[in-house]
Amino acid sequence: MKEYPFCDSYKIDITEIDGFDNLHEAHGIIEKAQERAAFLYGSSETHFLVNGSTCGILSAVSGSVKKNGKILMAANSHKSAFHALLLNCCKCEFIYPEINEEYEIAGGIHPSDVKKLLQKNPDTQAVFLTSPTYDGMISPVREIAEIVHSKGIVLIVDEAHGAHFGFYEPFIKAYGMRSSVQEGADIVIQSVHKTLPSYTQTALIHINGNLADRERIRRYLKIYQTSSPSYVLLGGIDRCMGILETEGQDLFIRWEKNIREFYKIREDLKHIKFLGDEVIGSSGIVGRDVGKFLFSMKNTTTNGVCMYDILREKYHIQLEMAAGNYCLAMSTFMDTEEGFRRLKEALIEIDSDLKGIETFHEKFKFLKMSKVYEIYEVQDFKTETALFRECKGRIAADFIYVYPPGIPMIVPGEEVDGDLIQSVEYMREQGLNVIGIEEGKFRILERQDNGI
Repeated sequence: MKEYPFCDSYKIDITEIDGFDNLHEAHGIIEKAQERAAFLYGSSETHFLVNGSTCGILSAVSGSVKKNGKILMAANSHKSAFHALLLNCCKCEFIYPEINEEYEIAGGIHPSDVKKLLQKNPDTQAVFLTSPTYDGMISPVREIAEIVHSKGIVLIVDEAHGAHFGFYEPFIKAYGMRSSVQEGADIVIQSVHKTLPSYTQTALIHINGNLADRERIRRYLKIYQTSSPSYVLLGGIDRCMGILETEGQDLFIRWEKNIREFYKIREDLKHIKFLGDEVIGSSGIVGRDVGKFLFSMKNTTTNGVCMYDILREKYHIQLEMAAGNYCLAMSTFMDTEEGFRRLKEALIEIDSDLKGIETFHEKFKFLKMSKVYEIYEVQDFKTETALFRECKGRIAADFIYVYPPGIPMIVPGEEVDGDLIQSVEYMREQGLNVIGIEEGKFRILERQDNGI
């Protein structure tokens, strides 16, 4: 194999040979590695995931909600959570986060909204929310957990973008960057590959308390995880835990220094708006990931997509994502001082070429679609395709979402309305990567005898 690229990885690409344990029946070195991860995060039980946070979310929902059972789920959940509804035949009621109108992003989930929905839906078996959001906004998980637990049901938190939360006290105190494990959630899923030094596809699931059906969740992990787990990925997770354990505090200190220096750029930017701590305490937001940098292009002569492209093509800086009105950069404690400096200089140079101008921007909002069928029911119906702009009043047979981040705008079983068509067309005009529409066409249910 020395003749081929990436040959070094083959040296550690083993299988379940003697002495190397088995992920699905861990009683050796994998068990010890998972116990170390649990200790680091303060969790009573932690499992390594080599199929990403996706398999953790699928297992958490399937292990907590019985077939045809009901779940309350945040509307800004990742598509994998919607896939869990489909696979497990779950009924669902959505919880809508408040919108931060200044930056036009999803804020936090209000505990009062969770409480009201639980009262209206006493047959709920689990509550699912995402915190932090893709943009780094944190919901009041502890307060929500208390409400959910008072009903005797589990709280599942998709914390895919918060695997670094809870390790550095200054970030906890200043920005509320606490892990949902510490905040009382029963099941927490984290993508260590997003914000920590670990291979793509690696993640963790933490299980705590007495409400979660641990054995059922473990069974589903065996179903949704491959029967041939990669030891390269398993070793990568363990190495990541080792870095956190031995070097974590030094790396966080360096990161904080770089971040504090970088945020001084807010004083230099005249047209680009750089989100800061002013959002904490509003829109249901109780904290934020200070390592995520959100740059708003509202009322300037450019937009988020153009900004994203300029930074990549001219300055060779790759951002995380772009929306119509803003773009998002992610930093981690493995970023260098040079990287922060290059981004800072690029932003100042771009900002100097921009002009302030009153422009129309499509306001971000969560469109509340009318549900005709549960998502899992749609799989048994015949479908057809039609021009999306002509689909008003028809029933979706597929998802539509912008990727990244992969949060559906409509899911199978919901009715397409004029606001959705207008919003999607606007996003496509802005150059966003809209998934679900191919050559202007969208998959819908065939017309039934009832005229739907």
